[in-house]
Amino acid sequence: MKFNSPKLSEAVSSLLVFLEPMVNKNELNLRNLAMKSLSTLIGHCRNTPVVDEQIKKTRLGLQRISLEYIEGLSKLYVTP
Repeated sequence: MKFNSPKLSEAVSSLLVFLEPMVNKNELNLRNLAMKSLSTLIGHCRNTPVVDEQIKKTRLGLQRISLEYIEGLSKLYVTP
């Protein structure tokens, strides 16, 4: 059985501070790695068999930023 950190939502918030510039500005040419990290995090939160308060908080946070990322990535990859 998988367990979630009691500070998962705090860790995600801290992680996003570093991943955001990597995705938006491709800092250090790490956009692909940052996007893979976000994908892995989303997959964990979606597929975890243990849905506790930390997963619920993290899911809400990811929902809030998801539309911003989709809009930004659309502009990044669709706009010439």
